[in-house]
Amino acid sequence: MFFKDSTNKFLEEVFATYPIQDYTSWSSDPAFAVFQKLVPSIRNSTGFYQAMDIWGHHVIICESYYAAKGNSKKGAPTWKLFFHAGDKTHSSISPYVFRPDAATENPALSAAMKDYYRSFVVNLDPNKAVTGLPVSPRKISFPQYTSCKEPQFTILKIEEQTSTVEADPATGNKCNVFQNNVNIAKN
Repeated sequence: MFFKDSTNKFLEEVFATYPIQDYTSWSSDPAFAVFQKLVPSIRNSTGFYQAMDIWGHHVIICESYYAAKGNSKKGAPTWKLFFHAGDKTHSSISPYVFRPDAATENPALSAAMKDYYRSFVVNLDPNKAVTGLPVSPRKISFPQYTSCKEPQFTILKIEEQTSTVEADPATGNKCNVFQNNVNIAKN
């Protein structure tokens, strides 16, 4: 396991929060096809997918939640994005922001992502239009993380064909298990 100072109580809480039966369908998720090609033995390994989810929450998802929550509580304008498009690997957003729209798999999504980035860089607000540039028809309002109160902090979720505003999935038990055991689950 990942936590060198773990106790049986902590591990029981982690495994109760991330039950193994939740991972039986993960092997059929196309997002994991790359992993399965590299390491064929993980194809039906629910333990691998469980460990990957626990670690992913611990070092990425929950950490981004803690940072966004802390910033918003201090009054800093904060936005949080969940990008679930492209090849779904780290930096999968890059082609949509840094390549010409026509050179991507989804030109409409690429135009929207560039619009959010330009707006943020120029105006420090992803929603404010940049003077003289068109606004992407795919772009929807990106809610500030401060616009709702916990436990309903909102994020912008971007998928291949849709963009939605929804509650941050990190605001539940999956992050509480680490925050409530910070002496064990320290990075």
